[in-house]
Amino acid sequence: GMPQVLASGPILTGQVDDADERVWRLAGPDDVTNAIERLSTARVDHVKVHDWLTPETWRSIVDHARARDLPVVGHLPVALDALEALGKQKSIEHLGNAWGGLLLDVSSKESALKREVRSHMLRAKGPQELSAFFTPARWLDIAGSYAASKADSLSRALARSGTFVCPTLYTFAWLPSREVGAPERSDPRLAYLPAERRAMLASMVAAEPPDSAGARSRLAVLRARQQLVRSLHAGGVTLLAGTDYAQYPLVFPGFTLHDELHQLVLAGLSPLEALRTATHNVGHYLGDATVGCLGVGCRADAVFLAANPLDDIRHLTEVRAVLVRGHYLAPAAREERLEGLRAAASRQSGRLFNAPGDER
Repeated sequence: GMPQVLASGPILTGQVDDADERVWRLAGPDDVTNAIERLSTARVDHVKVHDWLTPETWRSIVDHARARDLPVVGHLPVALDALEALGKQKSIEHLGNAWGGLLLDVSSKESALKREVRSHMLRAKGPQELSAFFTPARWLDIAGSYAASKADSLSRALARSGTFVCPTLYTFAWLPSREVGAPERSDPRLAYLPAERRAMLASMVAAEPPDSAGARSRLAVLRARQQLVRSLHAGGVTLLAGTDYAQYPLVFPGFTLHDELHQLVLAGLSPLEALRTATHNVGHYLGDATVGCLGVGCRADAVFLAANPLDDIRHLTEVRAVLVRGHYLAPAAREERLEGLRAAASRQSGRLFNAPGDER
């Protein structure tokens, strides 16, 4: 049995100096018709949008995608206010984007911060130049100006519009807390990553010596993001579990879902509520009542654990067997599959992903 994958195809973004082969750069609204037609012909499941889109181009994407019954998902473009996306963009990933995202919308300094970020974005050629603008002091300003009342108001608005949010907290939790060059080098899950992906870790460790100011600011941003997740959940927003697979070597496809659910619990969700972000809420997102449930009429998907995750969400790592669409993968067969993945990872070569430091 294989997992079900919903694909977006190339990511739609604006005019940015970014050689990433995964993105299509649109000069403006006039480029949208052709882009959506190509994606529709490729039978994508949804259209993914990204940081550098202008509001006008984003609106055109939404209109053209709606005409083809294609949902729009992805980042919140930096030049777009979150309130404008309500009811138009089906889901918002990473709490907006890597450049403040929804934290700017809930800041007591919202207008000034957005003006600064958007102005610098217009001058920056690409992600690396924009990244340099986000100094530890600027991140502390963003996190320190978090306004709970604004967060609660935005959360209620998102919930009313039915907009889904995928927080992806794990990456933001790992960055400030990691001991550079220590435990990550010995993580047994590294064996599942392609060789070139593992090599990225060594380069990142060499390029990122311990930095107390950076660590403090990243921790402050993590705390603000956790607070925002609690507000979104309390406001009735349907949260989705996700991990991203960007420039961070310690994101392990599949395995990191366990880390993400743990982070959602640390942010304030109960273990059951966290589990729903990867089960029941997924069925809600798909509009399919047979997904993410256990019972008569549900799709026969299940994971069998050695201990109860409602007692401790970290018990999710103690997987014993898996059922995928009725196909039972017993412990021995599961281990055989895992060994095959480890062997395949050791054989893979070639640059498949972004270079370190490419914020996405």
